[in-house]
Amino acid sequence: MTHATRLALLIATLLLVIITSVAAGWGLTLWETSIQSHQWCDTLTLLTKNPVPKPADPQANPSRQQSYLLYSDFVKLRHKFGCQ
Repeated sequence: MTHATRLALLIATLLLVIITSVAAGWGLTLWETSIQSHQWCDTLTLLTKNPVPKPADPQANPSRQQSYLLYSDFVKLRHKFGCQ
Protein backbone atom coordinates (compact mmCIF):
# COMPACT_ATOMS: atom_id res chain seq x y z
CA MET A 1 0.00 0.00 0.00
CA THR A 2 1.48 3.32 -1.01
CA HIS A 3 1.74 6.43 1.12
CA ALA A 4 -0.89 8.22 -1.01
CA THR A 5 -3.34 5.33 -0.60
CA ARG A 6 -2.87 5.30 3.17
CA LEU A 7 -3.38 9.05 3.31
CA ALA A 8 -6.56 8.82 1.20
CA LEU A 9 -7.85 6.00 3.41
CA LEU A 10 -7.12 8.02 6.56
CA ILE A 11 -8.91 11.08 5.17
CA ALA A 12 -11.90 8.99 4.11
CA THR A 13 -12.08 7.41 7.57
CA LEU A 14 -11.89 10.79 9.30
CA LEU A 15 -14.63 12.19 7.05
CA LEU A 16 -16.82 9.18 7.80
CA VAL A 17 -16.32 9.65 11.55
CA ILE A 18 -17.11 13.38 11.32
CA ILE A 19 -20.22 12.81 9.21
CA THR A 20 -21.45 10.07 11.55
CA SER A 21 -20.88 12.26 14.61
CA VAL A 22 -22.75 15.20 13.09
CA ALA A 23 -25.64 12.98 12.00
CA ALA A 24 -25.86 11.38 15.46
CA GLY A 25 -25.85 14.80 17.15
CA TRP A 26 -28.54 16.06 14.80
CA GLY A 27 -30.68 12.97 15.43
CA LEU A 28 -30.37 13.29 19.20
CA THR A 29 -31.29 16.97 19.01
CA LEU A 30 -34.44 16.18 17.02
CA TRP A 31 -35.37 13.40 19.43
CA GLU A 32 -34.92 15.62 22.51
CA THR A 33 -36.86 18.47 20.89
CA SER A 34 -39.70 16.09 20.09
CA ILE A 35 -39.85 14.87 23.69
CA GLN A 36 -39.87 18.43 25.05
CA SER A 37 -42.59 19.51 22.61
CA HIS A 38 -44.70 16.52 23.67
CA GLN A 39 -44.25 17.44 27.35
CA TRP A 40 -45.26 21.05 26.64
CA CYS A 41 -48.33 19.84 24.77
CA ASP A 42 -49.30 17.62 27.70
CA THR A 43 -48.89 20.54 30.10
CA LEU A 44 -50.83 23.00 27.94
CA THR A 45 -53.60 20.47 27.36
CA LEU A 46 -53.89 19.95 31.11
CA LEU A 47 -54.02 23.72 31.73
CA THR A 48 -56.75 24.24 29.12
CA LYS A 49 -58.79 21.12 29.88
CA ASN A 50 -61.49 23.08 31.71
CA PRO A 51 -62.63 26.17 29.78
CA VAL A 52 -62.69 29.47 31.68
CA PRO A 53 -65.70 31.61 30.74
CA LYS A 54 -65.18 35.21 29.79
CA PRO A 55 -66.58 37.42 32.57
CA ALA A 56 -69.55 39.57 31.65
CA ASP A 57 -68.20 42.56 33.59
CA PRO A 58 -64.39 42.47 34.01
CA GLN A 59 -64.41 45.56 36.23
CA ALA A 60 -66.68 43.88 38.77
CA ASN A 61 -64.37 40.89 39.21
CA PRO A 62 -60.80 41.48 37.99
CA SER A 63 -59.57 38.09 39.19
CA ARG A 64 -61.98 36.31 36.83
CA GLN A 65 -60.78 38.53 34.00
CA GLN A 66 -57.16 37.59 34.79
CA SER A 67 -58.06 33.89 34.88
CA TYR A 68 -59.76 34.19 31.51
CA LEU A 69 -56.74 36.02 30.02
CA LEU A 70 -54.35 33.34 31.27
CA TYR A 71 -56.61 30.62 29.90
CA SER A 72 -56.81 32.29 26.49
CA ASP A 73 -53.02 32.74 26.41
CA PHE A 74 -52.54 29.03 27.15
CA VAL A 75 -55.00 28.15 24.37
CA LYS A 76 -53.03 30.32 21.92
CA LEU A 77 -49.78 28.65 22.97
CA ARG A 78 -51.34 25.23 22.58
CA HIS A 79 -52.33 26.06 19.00
CA LYS A 80 -48.91 27.62 18.32
CA PHE A 81 -47.21 24.35 19.40
CA GLY A 82 -49.62 22.41 17.20
CA CYS A 83 -51.05 20.39 20.07
CA GLN A 84 -54.28 18.45 19.63
